Amino acid sequence: FLYLGEGAQKAGKVTDIRETSDLLVRQISEPVKWMQSMEHMLSEGIDIFVEIGPGSTLAKFMKAIAPKARVLNISEWNDIEMAVRQIKEW
Repeated sequence: FLYLGEGAQKAGKVTDIRETSDLLVRQISEPVKWMQSMEHMLSEGIDIFVEIGPGSTLAKFMKAIAPKARVLNISEWNDIEMAVRQIKEW
């Protein structure tokens, strides 16, 4: 989990689960550092990304940033099973 909220000097891992709820609220109500967060995850070796929600805008951005990244989009309940199968195959 990465902190994306405004005011953060850089993206980083959140290791205390108790911080998650507040950070999720802040990410909805404040500008986010999406690009910096994606670059941070890529530098950590993360190469599977899952966008959850309607549309696939962020998934398309991710493919443009890192063409070799494996990106999935879950926009409907039925997509979850497909995503799980795909991740297991990777």
